[in-house]
Amino acid sequence: MVLKQIQDARLLKLAHQREQYLGEMQGIIASAKKEKRAITEDENKKFESLEKQIQTVDDELEKNDFKNLEDLTERMQERESRFKAMQNPSSSDKMKENRAKKRSDNPLEVRGYVGKERIGNHDTSVTIGDLVYSHVTGKFRNSEVRQALSTTSGGIVVPTDVYENFIDLMRDQNFLLQTTVYPMATKALVIPKLVGDIQPTFKVENELIVESSPVFDSVRLEAKPLYAMTSISLELIESGGLDIGMAVTNIMASSMAQAVQSFMLKGGGANGYGGILNDPNINLIDATTIDYASIGAGFRAIRSAYGNPDGIILNNADAMDLELLTDTTGQFIQPPRFMENLETYSLGGGLDEGEGVVANLQSIAWGILSEGGLQIDIDKSGEAFQRGQIKIRARINSDFALTNPKLISHVRPTV
Repeated sequence: MVLKQIQDARLLKLAHQREQYLGEMQGIIASAKKEKRAITEDENKKFESLEKQIQTVDDELEKNDFKNLEDLTERMQERESRFKAMQNPSSSDKMKENRAKKRSDNPLEVRGYVGKERIGNHDTSVTIGDLVYSHVTGKFRNSEVRQALSTTSGGIVVPTDVYENFIDLMRDQNFLLQTTVYPMATKALVIPKLVGDIQPTFKVENELIVESSPVFDSVRLEAKPLYAMTSISLELIESGGLDIGMAVTNIMASSMAQAVQSFMLKGGGANGYGGILNDPNINLIDATTIDYASIGAGFRAIRSAYGNPDGIILNNADAMDLELLTDTTGQFIQPPRFMENLETYSLGGGLDEGEGVVANLQSIAWGILSEGGLQIDIDKSGEAFQRGQIKIRARINSDFALTNPKLISHVRPTV
């Protein structure tokens, strides 16, 4: 039985590798199409190499009578559930519910979570802070924490369900993450991107239907590592006067969320996000100041692309100036009607004064590596040891893209 489990795990890994190779091949074709050029010699060599790797995987899967990734995934999840149920019999009913839900989902389906829709299960019996606390002190808030705690030589292995709750906590603290979120099974994911509009036409009898130009392309999400490191005193960790587990979790989620938000807007350098405002295909609105007229121009540009704006992002100072606008008699000016459909988000950083973003936020896609994507490393040596501290280093792997850049308008100061 153990040998069968190992074999199934190996086949599952091969199947996921095949998906990754296929995604890389699609990315090569998509890049060439986007740049309206032929595939280069280096790209062609890479493409052929990926083809050979896929064929090697296919041969191995066929040799081992691999039929269906969905069945194999479900079989592995069933074994894991039975093992957990034996460790914690009280959770067996919940395991059954989860298995029933898994059967109704397609594990190969690329699912986007929109707005407030939850990725995690809302179970707060185990938090990342609990795992840190228990790892350092050897004390456990409850039996679920004891069961979930698994360590490596340098830190903590974060279970997927705990990590998914952490992602939702980040999303609650960052409006840009309340857009469309794609949990990624591998480090690369290709999603559709709209580059035009379908143009219906009337047809003359016996003549060919007029075909629209291609309206869909692809955009590739490649998970990039983002690190955050901080120090916490042992006295604070060992304090029994507060829920240190949730406190640590909230602090980590907030710092990660704010960093992701800033990098999504302006970019994160050569190894980070490209940045919404660096996309060459968004609408550019030059204006001398942020006012209702310049915001309206950004609104109109999105409407012209058949979009429906639902948010505006402003610097804190500009947001307050809009609130305090008065007419010549000193009376506050009522916002125009189109502002009623816009949720206003103000930032202390990430946007300069005099610039703003009008957007349909659902056109922003954020991909997050959902398994093994969060790493917690704990260091109690060196200077930290002398100060009675521990250093916590967290890492997430994520990327973002615009699925329709014309649904974003950047209002920027006139140069």
